[in-house]
Order: sequence, then C-alpha cells, then structure tokens
Amino acid sequence: MVKMRSLLGWWLVGIGAAQAQAPNFEGLSLQVAGGYQSHAPVFFDYKTSGAANGLSTQTDRTQGMPLIVSAAYTWSFTQQVSLGLTYDHHVLKTSAARQSLYTNGSFTSGGTIRFKNQQQLSLVSGVVPDASTMVYGKLGIAKASTDATNDDGSTAENLNFSGWAWGVGAKRFVSLNQFAFAEYNRVLMSDTLRSSDSLTYQTSSKGSVLVVGMGWQF
Repeated sequence: MVKMRSLLGWWLVGIGAAQAQAPNFEGLSLQVAGGYQSHAPVFFDYKTSGAANGLSTQTDRTQGMPLIVSAAYTWSFTQQVSLGLTYDHHVLKTSAARQSLYTNGSFTSGGTIRFKNQQQLSLVSGVVPDASTMVYGKLGIAKASTDATNDDGSTAENLNFSGWAWGVGAKRFVSLNQFAFAEYNRVLMSDTLRSSDSLTYQTSSKGSVLVVGMGWQF
C-alpha cells in the first residue's frame, strides 16, 4: 500500500511538472507595439522602358515610428511547439520621402511619397522552452498603399504594394495574462508593371520594422 501511494505521488508530481511546461500562449491575443521602420523604395524604375530616353528617378528612404495593433490566435501542438496566425495593422503613415524625376541628368519634377495602411497576415511558428517564454518565426503576405504629393501640392499617382514578409521575435509573460515582446520584420513588396505616356515602369520597396510592445492573452 505504501509503495502504491508512493507511485501515485510520483505520478501526480509528473503531471504537475508537465502542466507547468505547457504553453500558456494558446488562444486569442491582442497586441500593441511601437518602434522604428524604414523602407528603401524604388517608385518609378524606368529600366524596363524609358531609360533609353534618359529617364531616371531617385527616391529617398522613408522612415517612421510605427504604431502597430495586432490580433493573433495560437494553437499548441506539443508542450514546446505552437502554430498560429497573426494580423498586423500599421495605424500611422511613414514619414514623407523625397522623390525626383530626371531627364538626361537634369531635374524634371519632384514630390514626396509615404506609405500608409500597411498590413501583414502571417503564419507564426513558435517554440516554448518554458511556460512563460516563446521564441517564434513569421512568414506571410504584406500590403500597403502610398500617399504621394507633387511639389505644387497636387496629388500624385498613388500605388498599391503587395508582397512577402518574414520576421522573428520573442514573447515573455510578465503577469498572468499579459506579456511583453520584441520583433523584427523584413518586408519585400512591389506594385504591378505599369504604363504611362508610352513608358513602362516597375515599383518596389524593401523595408525593415523593429518593434517592442505588450500583449494580452484571452
């Protein structure tokens, strides 16, 4: 009888230890984050058509301090592995980047352009080394539109970008239902090939987003 009680005691201890290692991140969570983002855009690439006519463009880097709100749902596969979906929305526009058009090296026209409504939908795979910590990777699709203005104040042509994004991050609970996190995302987007005034051009952008924030588990 004593041996049976002893075995039962060890079994209960084992169950408690296993539960202590189970991921607490399963279910719905909401997040808010801020930090730094930077995009290196090429808004009018005339290499496909127009370069022979001496056309070229120069666009400065657009930057900003993003405010990102996110919703996520996470499933646990094992004690240490999870899989989820995350939707990120950038509330703020980036700063305005200077854009200039040149013909045979001479300045022709210019304006400013910035990103707005940047969004990202990602598949998230996480590893949970203990009950309060998750290290994860993200892979998904991203999109954004532009807000462009000519030097005379008129509205310039706006573009719709779409592409891929990947990222890495880590979360850690600071209380029962609240966690802190840090994350880096790399965004690669482009617009479709366009034609204007018998000229064909391509647009693209490569961006980086580094944020820290807080999340709430439900």
